Amino acid sequence: MSGPEPNGLVLRPNEPLGAQQAAMIFVRRPVPGRVKTRLAAAVGPEAACDFYRACCEHVVSAIARCPDLQASTHIFIFFSEPSDESEIKRWMHGLLPSPNSLRFVSQVAGDVGARMQAAFQHVLALGYHRVVVVGTDIPDVSGATVAAALSALRQHGVVFGLALDGGYYLLGLTAVRPCLFNAIDWSTERVLQQSLAALRASGVADVAPLDSLPHLRDIDTVRDLAAWLADKLAARDNEGAVSAVGAGATLSDCRRLGHEGDEVLRAGNAGVRSTDIPGCAAVAKAGEEVRVVQEAQGLTSEVARILSQTSVPY
Repeated sequence: MSGPEPNGLVLRPNEPLGAQQAAMIFVRRPVPGRVKTRLAAAVGPEAACDFYRACCEHVVSAIARCPDLQASTHIFIFFSEPSDESEIKRWMHGLLPSPNSLRFVSQVAGDVGARMQAAFQHVLALGYHRVVVVGTDIPDVSGATVAAALSALRQHGVVFGLALDGGYYLLGLTAVRPCLFNAIDWSTERVLQQSLAALRASGVADVAPLDSLPHLRDIDTVRDLAAWLADKLAARDNEGAVSAVGAGATLSDCRRLGHEGDEVLRAGNAGVRSTDIPGCAAVAKAGEEVRVVQEAQGLTSEVARILSQTSVPY
């Protein structure tokens, strides 16, 4: 008989797999003030919540609708609060034409390392051979990226999808590696290097090349968001020149940014230079983040709009 494990997970050893690989997604119920709190400090809890919801829906849909994954991969939704289970299921089931393909599991208590380790233990114990966990802070995650990660696990025991901030947005394993989940400074630029060092110290050398998957930007702060949006707009509207915009413009009005390095918002810059982009609402601020001084909520709305109007990248 299946039942709760000491960590609160429910194992179903007799569940028919029908697939040998799985994708795990960690989610929270999108409630203003409970999600994306660092972003909310700049744009407000409602806008930050809208952004989080859009990112989650994008990631789940991209994986679930990817033709290369539909027949071969099961999706596990790990939700943060047991009391949110019914709301999470209602939300997720509304996204997909075949919601029965989703499996729902409550996360354990603890830091992100403890939660990831328990999740891998749970899913691998069910008999899956290749398992990945995917972050929901990455608007550019695609089903093709997840498929590539699972494919890499046919030849390697570990695969990382690198984030531009020094961490990773995807981790794939064929066996639980406890060294990856302990003594890591989570949410810092040291995460990846510490993880690689832990693998070396444990004698694990079967790691896929670090360029196996695209390097993507995760979004925790308004600076991350501004840089991502500028990259997206530059790629879409590559006209090679900066246009003047009105004094009341927001960042979303700067649609015709060229791709020249000194004219596009980059995370390494202090921010948008008003001499380069007259009237843009984002200005530089010393320190670690760019502040949006006008229509800050419009920035997250612009990202949500881009995600909703862009066909899911398989």
